[in-house]
Amino acid sequence: MTLKRLRDGSVVLRTRVSVASQAHLFFGLAGGATHEKLVLQPGSVPVTVRLHLKRGVSVKLRVAAVDPFKRKAVLLLPFRAP
Repeated sequence: MTLKRLRDGSVVLRTRVSVASQAHLFFGLAGGATHEKLVLQPGSVPVTVRLHLKRGVSVKLRVAAVDPFKRKAVLLLPFRAP
């Protein structure tokens, strides 16, 4: 996972998530708005999120996956804003 603060004060978070089958991914801050991505092939998927965070704030990125059989999995990635 990489974090970079831009000149406008926002933070760009880049990471990769691996999925074992087709899945519908939902990602965003835990308790906040989410983005979604449809993954049609198993493998590694890049995830890029732009966030507006104050410096030093601890938050969690929530990545949820739902496969075609309606099975669900959730991954929480804690990090501190630069």
